[in-house]
Amino acid sequence: GKGRFSTLLSTPHLIKMMMARFATTYTLSFILFLLLSSSCLCIPQPSHHPTKGHIKQFSDNSNNNNINDNKINNNQNNNNVNDNVMPPDVLSPPSRPLIKATPSLIAELCRNLQTSPFHILRCAPDDQEELSTPGKLFLRDTNTLSSKLEIDPVIFLPGLGGSAIDAKIDKTDKPDWYCFKKHDWYRLFLNLENLFAQDCWWDNMQLHYNGSWFHNSEGVETRPSDFGGVAGISYLDFFWGYPIRVTGYYATIIESFKKVGYEIGKTLFGAPFDWRLPADFAVEHGGMSDRLTTLIEKSFSINGRPAHIITHSMGGPTFVYFLNTKTQEWRQKYIASFMPIAGPWAGSPKVLRAIISGDSFGVQIRDHSLLRLPQVAKFVRQAGGPIELLPDPLFWPKDKVFVTTPARNYTSLDYEDLFRDMGTEVTHEIWKEVGQIVDSLQPPRVPVHCLYGTNVRTEIGYTYGKGFEEQPTEVAYTMEGDGTVPLASLQLCRRWNEQQEEHVTVQEFNLMNHMDVIESPKIISYLLNITTRAV
Repeated sequence: GKGRFSTLLSTPHLIKMMMARFATTYTLSFILFLLLSSSCLCIPQPSHHPTKGHIKQFSDNSNNNNINDNKINNNQNNNNVNDNVMPPDVLSPPSRPLIKATPSLIAELCRNLQTSPFHILRCAPDDQEELSTPGKLFLRDTNTLSSKLEIDPVIFLPGLGGSAIDAKIDKTDKPDWYCFKKHDWYRLFLNLENLFAQDCWWDNMQLHYNGSWFHNSEGVETRPSDFGGVAGISYLDFFWGYPIRVTGYYATIIESFKKVGYEIGKTLFGAPFDWRLPADFAVEHGGMSDRLTTLIEKSFSINGRPAHIITHSMGGPTFVYFLNTKTQEWRQKYIASFMPIAGPWAGSPKVLRAIISGDSFGVQIRDHSLLRLPQVAKFVRQAGGPIELLPDPLFWPKDKVFVTTPARNYTSLDYEDLFRDMGTEVTHEIWKEVGQIVDSLQPPRVPVHCLYGTNVRTEIGYTYGKGFEEQPTEVAYTMEGDGTVPLASLQLCRRWNEQQEEHVTVQEFNLMNHMDVIESPKIISYLLNITTRAV
């Protein structure tokens, strides 16, 4: 929005920032990097930086959205990709000739983005109406009018990288001349123009761990964007109040729910959180417990009935941790059901790759990553949220090798040796604190509908033949998984059947990857059948 430009008083800075925004919004800057690298690589862009080493950095003030809700609600997109046809247009009409000239590159890009453990960019359809298609299909298949439905409230929690994060900058130093040292609240993640100023961006995104406490860099204060609304989970970036389609996250499912009668702020709410933090820290020290408790109780007071909690990926374990802090009386009063989608209940090997050598998170074409992999690795190595999702040594077989080098193999029991050999002992210190969070979760003790996809090629192990500074020379795959999380981890929610009296339903969806599951008409219809009733 307008606030991004409030401190850019010099004309050269403003021009450069506008050029960066135009490139990222309309031509997916990484394509320009490849095809027009001589002109793009020279475009610097003012960016953003870190906070004080204190919990005050994680602000409880989440009433910060200055985006027009009408613009958000009427401009959202879906991201389905069919390998058998030309990928849908992800750009506006002026740039379509570029896409048509490189269909195989775009197809590869879209496939890469769909299996990323971090939800940074997606491919989106060109037709705005496609967003609400699952909702339309539900009304058609049930032969019901939206005005004839009784609606239970729903609250959405996103996954790793699925929450927008706002930041306020007040620094005394900066990593490069084009970064700014002071800025009022703005969208830190995701902010596509930062792809042109990654020194600034990663410096502001970086968490630091001092042995017992996580904090931002000096001079950076952060908070989840639009808590209670949807501007922080539907799309992760906006331009002058309008959503940028390639950053769509919950857009399809939100528009589908709206199509059958849901209203944002009344029966539909979003609960973004700082996914950089581990669940215990986010809930107990990051303000999430108070915010989420207040939101759930507010929903109850508005609607007079408990809410259904729908989560994706990392949001599942995070919400169970939150539930474990509540009394059974509170759960029974305020929670109608818990519906985790694609939860990594025993971790995911993909996190290992991000920690060891960095990961493009799908933002690449061929072997060219738009993200600077060393900076990605540096960021993940001190981010307790991703580290919490390493393969759980109490679940995986003791002889299951996840990392192979010429010198030795590493299983989930060898993290201390692995991180020491990599030269990042702080990562092991964090793992010792957060590694048992997911494994030690108690049953949610509310009705559960656990949903996930499978039979998609999924990374399960890595060979580093040229050292940890390089990308793996070989990647091992399994077809038992959703492209991001192995099946063994996804289906671990089944154990709750024996651990709680409340019913647990597990639904497996064939050939659906980690992001397909929150856009699939079949899954959205399943959710609506639980949260609505004909009257």
